[in-house]
Amino acid sequence: MSTEKLSAMVSALPAVINENMIVKVIETIHKTFSRTRRTVGMKTCLEVLLQKHVQRLELNGLFFKMRLQGTINSTIRNIVCAQVTTMRNLMTLNMVSKCSDEILCVVSEKCPEVSDVNVSISDLVTDAGIKALANGCPKLENLGIYKCWNITTEGIAYVLKHSRNLKKLKCDQLGAVLINEFSTSKSTFKLIHFEQTQIC
Repeated sequence: MSTEKLSAMVSALPAVINENMIVKVIETIHKTFSRTRRTVGMKTCLEVLLQKHVQRLELNGLFFKMRLQGTINSTIRNIVCAQVTTMRNLMTLNMVSKCSDEILCVVSEKCPEVSDVNVSISDLVTDAGIKALANGCPKLENLGIYKCWNITTEGIAYVLKHSRNLKKLKCDQLGAVLINEFSTSKSTFKLIHFEQTQIC
């Protein structure tokens, strides 16, 4: 069966079933990869499963549990970037370990409903990516950026200033941000929870 036909079949499913399929297929790919070190079918699976009606995109298992070759990671990021352009209803993006500024910029432009983003341990996420989120995703409430070493205190401060609905922040430098950027400021935040000690 062609990728197009498979995609059409999946697109007819309710979003919640599609979202659960993404998680289950990633678990299966992980088990196969653990046994054989092969990633056959991964590209097709993602092209078929990442449908425009998806609201929860849980890709953390794919990246965090497997140590994939750089070319495979690049291919997967390219697929995610292309598919996310159609996801107008996306609310949750969980892409621990291998997210990029390019993906976050697309999310900020195409996914105005996003409220929950976790891109911890992503070396390709910088201030530019999280600033784009702050500017393009007014409903952003939860942000996880643990161990994103290319994000600076200036970038975090920008998010705090511009993400007016941000309630939960998980990062490594929040203390330094509050001391260095806001010690003499009259800015107020809606934060009700923050973490800076472990990865969730």
